[in-house]
Amino acid sequence: MRDRKELISTLSSRLLAMASSFGLVMISSLLLGAEGRGYISLTITDAALVAIFSNILSGSSAMFYLHKISPGKVFYTALLWIIVCSFIGSGILSLIHSSPFLLLFLLCMALSFHSLIFNQLFANQKFILGNVLTVLVQFTFLVGLLPFLIFKWSINWEMYFVFQISIWFIVSLIFLKPLKIEFVDFTQLKKIFSYGCKNELSFFFQFLSYRLSYFFVFHQLGVSSLGVFGVMVIIAESVWVISKSFSSVSFAKQLQDEDLSRSIERTNYYTKLSFLLSSIVLFVLIIIPENWYVVIFSKEFRGLKEILLIVSPGILAMSGSTVIGHFFAAQNRQWVLILKSLAGVLITIILTPYMLDFYGIWGAALAMSIAHIVSSSILFLKYSNLIKQKSSI
Repeated sequence: MRDRKELISTLSSRLLAMASSFGLVMISSLLLGAEGRGYISLTITDAALVAIFSNILSGSSAMFYLHKISPGKVFYTALLWIIVCSFIGSGILSLIHSSPFLLLFLLCMALSFHSLIFNQLFANQKFILGNVLTVLVQFTFLVGLLPFLIFKWSINWEMYFVFQISIWFIVSLIFLKPLKIEFVDFTQLKKIFSYGCKNELSFFFQFLSYRLSYFFVFHQLGVSSLGVFGVMVIIAESVWVISKSFSSVSFAKQLQDEDLSRSIERTNYYTKLSFLLSSIVLFVLIIIPENWYVVIFSKEFRGLKEILLIVSPGILAMSGSTVIGHFFAAQNRQWVLILKSLAGVLITIILTPYMLDFYGIWGAALAMSIAHIVSSSILFLKYSNLIKQKSSI
């Protein structure tokens, strides 16, 4: 296909970022142990939750309207919205978890600002620069943490985040394109907000489906168990680097497409390729001996492979459906995404506490896998029905 160059660039950069991310998980596990990883998982989850609300104006909506309105207006309106959401969200969550407010506020800001710069680059079809940004952030953080491991310097989970926040801000600023400072008017704001709310409502439910189990594990089994569970989820979801790469390019390209048949053709191709490559990567992760995981992450993380096996069917299902989800987003049919994400949330809420009581961490993994399978099945069904309707016209 014509966009092969962008796809290869995006996939290559995401694989490098995944390798760096895996290195970060390994180093942080060795430096901080299961308890430290538990606090990292909980804090990142809090920041990701706040980012969902920030993304109402700075996520896919910013990409969608960047050139439909004005790059400067969309960018600086989104930046202001990020500051407001990060402040309010961090304040609420710091009361719930007794987390340091300033640390969480800066983390939320850094995460959303980095995402906004990345979305700006992709919306401008600057895929290579966006991909370089993704890799550079992860790789710089990895290299920066290595001395702590090599020289056995002391570090706690809060210092870990201070270091990460600094790198996210500094590296992202390098890729910031100078724009005239101006803001959207009320009518334009309504359009962006409406699109963003529909899109992020789906991501909110999707987030709950993906991460609500973290809170159940934290409250029912403790922070150390959450550390083990969180590392397993990171390993399993590393497979999604492939589908996310295809989805990012597909979404950006579809915003330029006027032909629905062209969008469907690209979606079909990327979905099949994503599922195939994801299956290969997941197979490799599964056949790795258990003792290798123990050596890499320490004895506290024994049992990771069993949990990985349980969650694998759901992870693979999502690898195939992610591209389709971005197809519906590009077609402004977010209600389909809301429906599939809501189904995943309901299953997570119903099954996770029950399965945790009976099966511990394995139960949380099984509930997560079932939720992924059901929500993915809904996407496949809706997409299949849309193709059939188009064919009958």
